[in-house]
Amino acid sequence: MPLSPRVDPLINDLVNLAGNVEVAIKTVALESLSVVMNISGKKIKNEDTIDRVMAVGVSNVGAEDAGLRESASRCIESCYLIKGCDSGLASL
Repeated sequence: MPLSPRVDPLINDLVNLAGNVEVAIKTVALESLSVVMNISGKKIKNEDTIDRVMAVGVSNVGAEDAGLRESASRCIESCYLIKGCDSGLASL
């Protein structure tokens, strides 16, 4: 049986995980989101999913922790690459 390429549930779980209070968990979730978005972002069925990833990235880009800020910026970059520059700017 082939694996199902359902990316949306995985991304939603990672977005929810990025809402955690601990910086280390947020950083790992955001880093994972950027990797998943870079590899499978074109398979996302729901446009709102990309907007949620963008929102969680933007909400963490001003964090005190440098690793968290870097991971958040990678999420934002991944969304720009998927949506295109004009659509990505409109999301902000």
